[in-house]
Amino acid sequence: MRVGIKQVAERAGVSATTVSHVVNKTRYVSPEVEKRVNDAIKELNYTPNIMARGLRTNTVKTVAVIVQEASTPFFSRVVDEISDVLYKEGYSLLLCTTRSKVNDELNVVRSMLQQQVCGIILAPQQMDFDYRTLCPSKDFPLVFIDCKTKFVPCNAVTCDNYQASYNAIKALIQKGHTNIGYIYSSRNYELSTGRDRFQGYLDALADSGLARDEKIIVGREQQTFENGYDAMKQLLQEKKATACFVAENPMAQGVFKCLMDYKKRIPEEMAMICYDDFEWSQLTVPTISAIRQPMKEMGRKAAELLLKKIGDSDAQCENIILKSEFILRESC
Repeated sequence: MRVGIKQVAERAGVSATTVSHVVNKTRYVSPEVEKRVNDAIKELNYTPNIMARGLRTNTVKTVAVIVQEASTPFFSRVVDEISDVLYKEGYSLLLCTTRSKVNDELNVVRSMLQQQVCGIILAPQQMDFDYRTLCPSKDFPLVFIDCKTKFVPCNAVTCDNYQASYNAIKALIQKGHTNIGYIYSSRNYELSTGRDRFQGYLDALADSGLARDEKIIVGREQQTFENGYDAMKQLLQEKKATACFVAENPMAQGVFKCLMDYKKRIPEEMAMICYDDFEWSQLTVPTISAIRQPMKEMGRKAAELLLKKIGDSDAQCENIILKSEFILRESC
C-alpha cells in the first residue's frame, strides 16, 4: 500500500500540515521537528506525489531544460550546475534534447508548455525566431543559455565568444603566424555563438592588416570527430596555413588526430588553438591551447535568473555575458 502524508505525520507525531511544510519548504519548522519528519519519511520510504500536489496548488515545481545535445561535455556540465541550483530549491527538472533540429526544438518547447512546467531554460537554435510567441504569456519564465536571439528584452546567459576568438587569433599573430586557418561547423554558424566566434577571427585578422583567405576557412555541417579530421586534411592540402583555430571542440579531436597521422609537428608545422577546454586537451603531446568557457557559472546564473523570474513575474530581464579564459599551452 502506498504510504501517504498521514502515515508520515503519525510516525513523526506531528500534523499532516507540518509534514507538508517540511516537504515543500513553505514555512519555518524547527530543526528538531524537521528531523523527526525527515526520519519518518526515510523510514516509511515516502515519496511525495509532485504532480498531484501541483494540481492542487497550481504550482508544479518542474522546470524544463532544452539543449541540442545533452551528451556533449559542454552541455552536460552546464545542466549539472542548473540541476544543483534547482534541486536545492525544491524543483524537479525535465531534460530534453532537440538533436540540433529546429522542428524538434519547437515541438519540445510546445510539449513542455503543455505539461505546465513553471519555466524553461533553452539553448535556442534560431536567431530570428521569437520564442515568446510560444509561451502562455509574455511574462512566462524563459531563460536562454549559450546562444541568444535577436529579440529583446529577454533573460540570457552567454559567453563573450567574439572577444575570446579575437584574443586567440591575436595570440597566434603575435607568435608570427600570418596564415591562420579556421575550422568550424556550418550548422553552428547559424547560431549567435558560431557567428560571434567567426567575426572575432575576421576582425583580429583585419586589425593586424591580414587579408581573409577563403581557401583556409574550412567548414563542415556537423561538429564531429570525423568532420574535424576531414577539415584538417583539406587545410593541409592547401599548404598555406601555419596555424589553425578550431571553433568547435568535438572537431578539435579529429584535427589533432589528422595532424598526428600526417606526422605534422605541433606547433612547429601547425600551431593549434581549440574552443572549450576539456580534460583531453591536457593529455595530448603536445598539450592543446584552448578557450575555457565558465560552464558551471553559466548553469548557475541561468538557474538563478529563472528562479528570480518565477518568484517575481515583473522582474527586469537580464542579459549576462560571461568572460572566457584563454589557456596557453604547448600547441601554439
